[in-house]
Parts: sequence; structure tokens; C-alpha cells
Amino acid sequence: MTHYYKVLWDVLTAVAFGEESLIQKEVVRSKVHTHGVSQGQTYPDETGRPVNLVHDVDREAFFEYITDLARQG
Repeated sequence: MTHYYKVLWDVLTAVAFGEESLIQKEVVRSKVHTHGVSQGQTYPDETGRPVNLVHDVDREAFFEYITDLARQG
């Protein structure tokens, strides 16, 4: 089974800026692991920086939106 969310994260970020109505987000405080096998991954931490966490997306509208952009390309 392919986990599309793992390969679409950068596209989702771009869509969140281009068509914010397609996503649901909340502000959370987080930090980034800087060492070991988890390096680069974020994790919740009350002392971290506030970031926008996308926790839901209108999947049908998302794929329609990126498909339309690709056709314009």
C-alpha cells in the first residue's frame, strides 16, 4: 500500500498557501530533532516555536486543485 501523504507533504504545503480554504490547521508549539535517526522530524514541545499544523484536508478538492494547476503548467 502506498502512503501518499508521505510524498505529498511539500505539495500540501504549497496548496495551504495557495488555497487555504482546502485545509484545517491549528497553531502548536514544536521543536525539531537535531540528532540521531529522527533528525529533521518535528515533535510537540511546549517550549518550542509556534507553527501551523495542518491536520485535515479536503482530499477531493486538494487533488482537483493540483490537477488543475498541472494542466495550466
